[in-house]
Amino acid sequence: MRARTLRPLLLSFAVPALALAWMACTTEETQDPSNDASGAGGAGGAPSCSDACRAKHEEALELYDVLEACLYCNECFADCNGKARGCQTPDAQSACDGSGVCQDTDTDPDDDCATCALAGPCKDALQACRDSSTCVALVLCLEPC
Repeated sequence: MRARTLRPLLLSFAVPALALAWMACTTEETQDPSNDASGAGGAGGAPSCSDACRAKHEEALELYDVLEACLYCNECFADCNGKARGCQTPDAQSACDGSGVCQDTDTDPDDDCATCALAGPCKDALQACRDSSTCVALVLCLEPC
């Protein structure tokens, strides 16, 4: 999977100090070379914000990547555009996928995929990240990217 940034998505599930939700990069971030998720880096070859965070918190990458894979590649492939995130098409659509909404601003697991996945199938991966101070630090670092 290629590098990409996430923002605290229902990290109210994960970290009470972080409100709201963890959303994929906005269009502006994707188009901004300094936030290039492809790993090409910013102007003059400088590392992107997400690359710098990932390098700084390398010990958290395994937990973070498991959570990311659960959310985007397994549970919310269609609703959260997993293909654009480098995920392979899953063999079957998950019970959470198919609402047409990746994530919204409420905590109702019935109206968007991410909330459903984080409350259900990805709950253990989310808990593992929440229980790791290094994973929480990585998420906090990636938030402004």
